Amino acid sequence: MDHSFLRELLKKYREGKASPDEIKLLHTYYDAFELTEADQTSSDSAINERKGRIKYAIDQAIVHQEQVLPVRKFRLRTWLIAAALVLAAGSGIFWWMENRPADTQVAEVSSRSSRPDIAPGTNRAVLVLADGSSVLLDDAEQGELSRQANAIINKTADGQIVYENQTGAELVPLVYNTISTPRAGQYRLTLTDGTKVWLNAATSLQFPASFPGKERRVKLTGEAYFEVASNASQPFIVETPQQSIEVLGTHFNVNAYEEETQTKTTLLEGKVKVQTGSSVRVIKPGEQAASMQPGSLRVSEADTEEAIAWKNGYFKFNKADIQTIMRQLERWYDVDVEYQGAVPTDLFVGKINRSENISGVLRILELSKVQFKIVNRKIIVGNK
Repeated sequence: MDHSFLRELLKKYREGKASPDEIKLLHTYYDAFELTEADQTSSDSAINERKGRIKYAIDQAIVHQEQVLPVRKFRLRTWLIAAALVLAAGSGIFWWMENRPADTQVAEVSSRSSRPDIAPGTNRAVLVLADGSSVLLDDAEQGELSRQANAIINKTADGQIVYENQTGAELVPLVYNTISTPRAGQYRLTLTDGTKVWLNAATSLQFPASFPGKERRVKLTGEAYFEVASNASQPFIVETPQQSIEVLGTHFNVNAYEEETQTKTTLLEGKVKVQTGSSVRVIKPGEQAASMQPGSLRVSEADTEEAIAWKNGYFKFNKADIQTIMRQLERWYDVDVEYQGAVPTDLFVGKINRSENISGVLRILELSKVQFKIVNRKIIVGNK
């Protein structure tokens, strides 16, 4: 639905000037954007309250549409789709707009109760100790798991892994541990220096059990968010296949998945130095350093909310194409993706809660010109 048309329609509705047909169209629009069918036991007042939340969210999105839907800034030869999604109490809104003149469209959400479904990821990881032994962390009991060099490894009541230095321990050689999350897994870790690390799905972090030397160096593949404990005399360095990131104390996100076209370091607080090949840049909060290959480094303004959305429990898409979205779904739901026919060229803007089953995510995306089929753990993507 064209935004100027929707804005005018809502204005007329609030002023009591909308015709019966316009009111019907507006109600149809609201109904189309519910993520899940209403509970059979829901009262009329509960359903009306839900629709009220949806209407409020649409109004707010229109008020802020310059931030939410910057349509002027991107073009497609065929379809132009913008999706602003608000999730609240099991309901949602999905906006899509076609690059066609004056043709108002309302997407219809079909009932797919018989569609196979796949649950989202959970807290799962494997810890490989210096002697090569492995600990399946999701099955491990709370309390002390092991001792490595000068560190005691504990699993907390909320499922995190915390490395603690042994007081008065003698200096020992560096020993390395590795924590790895599978697809459909995530985990949180605190290192002996107090640095906190959140690991996204399909991620591996190699790190010393303790940091006795002049630097704190770890190796990352996949994606992680770091809150580095400040220590001016012991820089913290994150190595990825394409970048080396050096910090003293700061908050930043590193996306270094092999299947992505770029390695991206996004800074939220502090200051970091990013190096790839011979290229070195110092970035400030709100900036992102991206490299496609060693020696290629580009710094730009970042959407920090998008960069750490996964850590905060949701997906955020900012003019993302369907292939970018599906790569995220592959990792979080442990599925494979196959494209049939031409790859859809739609762009999406919006948020989706990562606690949704995959059917809820796909139902949102299907409000555009994309269709999906679930076969075992494979998602087949096609055009409608």
